[in-house]
Amino acid sequence: MKQQKKISILHISDLHKNEGDDFKNLFQTMVDDCDRYVKQGIEKPNIIVVSGDLIRGGKPEEIRQQYSEAKNFLEDLTDFFLNKDKSRIVIVPGNHDVDWNVTKSIMTPIANNTEEEKKEYKKALELYLRERAPKVRWNWDDQQLYSFKDVEAYNSRFQLFSDFYKSFYGEREFPVDPSEQTVIFDVPEYNISFVGFNSCHQNDHLNKVGQIMPTCVTK
Repeated sequence: MKQQKKISILHISDLHKNEGDDFKNLFQTMVDDCDRYVKQGIEKPNIIVVSGDLIRGGKPEEIRQQYSEAKNFLEDLTDFFLNKDKSRIVIVPGNHDVDWNVTKSIMTPIANNTEEEKKEYKKALELYLRERAPKVRWNWDDQQLYSFKDVEAYNSRFQLFSDFYKSFYGEREFPVDPSEQTVIFDVPEYNISFVGFNSCHQNDHLNKVGQIMPTCVTK
């Protein structure tokens, strides 16, 4: 009977380091760890899984710089562990990869002054409480309902992550359209496939929960 090929997977997450920290120390630690467990009979990783939160967030220029640093670090890992083969590194976003600058700029308070506005406000509140209306948010800080109309702008909160993704992989892209955020990583040489989902569907500065878009699962 043919012996099944063993697979070693390196799983890392939450790379959002502090501003003064350096990825070089983390990389060297992972190299040293690899030397130790290889001597113990554990194979050098064949696949790397990065399950989100590559950055800590900030202003757009800070986010781009953080992604640049994360890209360099992940390329170092790919070079060392995977012999430069980026088809064997799986990356999905986390909540820190959501650009709150976008959602803060497009959400506006729902007016609640005139009688007509109060009626509309009540309808929006009831809809939000009953169905978690996708374009309505509740802000606990000021006890106020907020809404947005521009869905395309809202979806662009993943644009900077998508830019990083394209820059890292080259051919592979991460869509900003939530209905398309199912990414498949096929690794035929190890007879294994990974399906990556965005677990931050409808996640923003006023909705800090995890959720996968149902249509992405059915796909």
